[in-house]
Amino acid sequence: MAGLRRRVGSDDIVQSVFKTFFRRMAHGQFDVPDADALWRLMCSITLTKARRAARDHRESPSTAEVLDDGDRRPT
Repeated sequence: MAGLRRRVGSDDIVQSVFKTFFRRMAHGQFDVPDADALWRLMCSITLTKARRAARDHRESPSTAEVLDDGDRRPT
C-alpha cells in the first residue's frame, strides 16, 4: 500500500471526489435532502475511488498512473 500512497495521494483522491460530486450535482444526478445523506454520498464516492486506485495499483503498479474517474495513462 505504500507504493499506492507514493503514486496516488489522499489529496488526489479527495480532489477527484469533489470534482465528481460537483460535476454530477450540476447535472442533477444526486438528490441530497440533508447533511446525513450528503455525508453518506461523499463517503461512498470516496470509498469507490480509493478501491479503484488500489485495484489499478495492484493490476499494473509500474505501468500506469491513476487519473480522475479511473482513467489510466502510461507513466
